[in-house]
Amino acid sequence: MVREILLTGVCLVSLGSASSAAIVLNRGNDMDPSTLDQQLTTTIQEYRVLKDLYEGLVAQEVWRGTMLPASSMVPPGINNYVKDGPQLSYAKEDILDREEKAKKLLADAGVTPGSLSIVLKYSTSENHKNTMAAIADMLKDIGINATLDEVDGTTYFNYLEQKGMFDIARDGWVGDYNDPNSFLSLFASDSYFNYAQWSNKDYDALMMKSATTADLGERAKILTNAEEILLQDGAAIPLLYYSSTALVADKVKGYDDNLMNSHATHWLSIKG
Repeated sequence: MVREILLTGVCLVSLGSASSAAIVLNRGNDMDPSTLDQQLTTTIQEYRVLKDLYEGLVAQEVWRGTMLPASSMVPPGINNYVKDGPQLSYAKEDILDREEKAKKLLADAGVTPGSLSIVLKYSTSENHKNTMAAIADMLKDIGINATLDEVDGTTYFNYLEQKGMFDIARDGWVGDYNDPNSFLSLFASDSYFNYAQWSNKDYDALMMKSATTADLGERAKILTNAEEILLQDGAAIPLLYYSSTALVADKVKGYDDNLMNSHATHWLSIKG
């Protein structure tokens, strides 16, 4: 959360929200022969089309600084979770080191520069288009040819929900409630929103265990273990967290920062 005084008595409040965006990697290999295998999944993760992408071009030029870089699937500050949740293991590595590592992984997998072509699918939006174009440029840097496939919103999500074929697709989620389960449950094997068609029995077992654990501290640890599996196994790569921005006068009382960006007027008042 960032507070900046713009004028006397007026504060600019920028706060991360309970929402995030990611790219999902199709793991239903029986459906699509062009789907990325685990080796390429690892390669893309190691190259990290997340932190550097966001902190550079996308943060300022695409999203105009309205988004926050993501290294986890569960946004920071979510209720009923550990203070410092798991992050992608290479999130803080230098981008050049990750690029060299990615090239080596591709070479080890027998992929020569320019021999691999993939499609980046996304729903209609200028920001989404620019984001995926930036990712395509980064993949090109490591020898992967990536083309863009833009689909109108309704058709796009119907396609994903029907488990349509794709290589990489953009996805986003706004939490229904302030809890890590709102994000992690999406990747259970039987989840309607598991567009990646990813399945991990250990992950599923942890999610089921969390649902029957009453102690919130213990439940948070269980969900932390689940997210560690999710990030390590590469079902999806977090891109960014949505954020909210508001101008709040000092005389406004009852305005409490919260991840759900919910500010009921019943609790607001003007002083003086």
